[in-house]
Order: sequence, then C-alpha cells, then structure tokens
Amino acid sequence: MDQENPEVKVKIAKLVDYIRQGWSRRRILEVAQNEFGYSYQQAIKYVHDAYVVLSEDADEVIEQAKGIQIERIETLLKNALDCKDNKTATKALDMLNKIYSLYIDKKEVDVNVEDLRFTFGDEELDEN
Repeated sequence: MDQENPEVKVKIAKLVDYIRQGWSRRRILEVAQNEFGYSYQQAIKYVHDAYVVLSEDADEVIEQAKGIQIERIETLLKNALDCKDNKTATKALDMLNKIYSLYIDKKEVDVNVEDLRFTFGDEELDEN
C-alpha cells in the first residue's frame, strides 16, 4: 500500500468511510474512477487497500473490546470471591473459560479410505 503519499492516504480513508457506510464494491470502484481519476486497475488496488485498512482496524477494536471484557469479568470474579458469592464466581469463571476457549473438545481424526466410519454421539455409522 502506498502509505507515503498523503493524497493517497486521504483517498483511501474516504474509501474506508464508504465501505463503513455500506456502499457496494461496484459503487466504490466507480467513485474511485470518476471522483479520484483512477484507472480501473488502480481503483481495484486502492479499494483493496481500503479493505485491508478496515480489517486491521476491526482486529484492533476486537482485541481492545476483548481486553475490556476480560478485565470486567476478572473484577467481577474478584468481588464475588471477596463476598464469598460462589454462584457468581462460578459464572465469571465459566465466562473466562469460554473466552479463552477452554471448553473446546479436541478430537483426533484418522481417515482410512478402506474403512470409513462416522461417530455421532454414541452411534457409529458404517459406510461399507
């Protein structure tokens, strides 16, 4: 991305704003071509750059929100433990475990082309 050129930065920021407003990719490409004077290929490149900027912003915002929520839950857990409120403490711990994906069951998958079996719950389906 050509971030050195301030003019390009401003134009990409405008494209990001159009994306945030929900404009279609086609409409944004038309604006990039007509309003900014870009060729079709340049417009595609700068619209792509705008999506990259937007996704980087979104990832950062998600991480910040996640950090805030974790801090809130940890405070709630501490307060619940201080008050000997086991029910609330258990719920707070449950939320933290979900955030950190501690409940995900990992299954080993072994595929043999000659003998293929699917297991759903307690049932086993034989595909032979």
